[in-house]
Amino acid sequence: MSQILRALIVGIDTYPEDIVHSLRRSKYHALKWVDLLKERVQPDQLELKVLINGSATKSNIISGLKDIASTVCRGDVCFFYYAGHGSREYAPKAFRTKEEKNTLETLVCADSRTAPGKTDLADKEIAYLIKKIHDNGPVHFASLMDCCFSGDNNKDDENAELRRATANQILSERKMNEFYGEQPFDSTATARKGISLAACSPDEEARDSVFSEELLKKIVKYNLYCATYRQIVNRVAPDVKGRGQTPDIYPFDSQLADQPFLGGMLC
Repeated sequence: MSQILRALIVGIDTYPEDIVHSLRRSKYHALKWVDLLKERVQPDQLELKVLINGSATKSNIISGLKDIASTVCRGDVCFFYYAGHGSREYAPKAFRTKEEKNTLETLVCADSRTAPGKTDLADKEIAYLIKKIHDNGPVHFASLMDCCFSGDNNKDDENAELRRATANQILSERKMNEFYGEQPFDSTATARKGISLAACSPDEEARDSVFSEELLKKIVKYNLYCATYRQIVNRVAPDVKGRGQTPDIYPFDSQLADQPFLGGMLC
């Protein structure tokens, strides 16, 4: 059976203005990643789900990752791309011994915070879903998070060239049974597997899709389709740093960082 690239691409510009300010470039770059995957991967080797703006609800993002878990086969490549707001929420006691600053990192979905019970998508919930994908056998999993989790309370400069992709409010602590996953939620079974590219370090703010812009530009300009994750990040790092943020790879010392980007599926 042919190796399949199973990708979930999420881009959110439009948020309810009474919740968090909207962005300008997340949708554009999410669709640019869609174009790149369609251009470089054979149609019979690409399974693609795209969630843009209002369709990128928490339940739809969860469903997208669950769909990958239900169809993935050994040796497949899985890719989760998110561009939009990132934020934080206070961690329940069960997580606090492992979480710096007693907070969890979150993605702000299209319907996050719009009603009681409409929570962000927490890193623990994402890790749970990633674990379910790996339960079906060894796969190559990569995520690219073009957002930040700084929770900085400083307001954006209205004259800034780009809006910062951070939601300032740190959400209240949830009960354990309010997290998506098997209940009772096992706080020890959500260690992330795979490799993640991050737009900035934890103490920085990510400007609206700067990381994606530079990645796409450099991959095409320098023919980096077969390059490793580390080579690609090293190539874009100087220009991204020049715009106020430091891209990174997690885990940095993993052998995965020296494997071809997306398992070589773009070669």
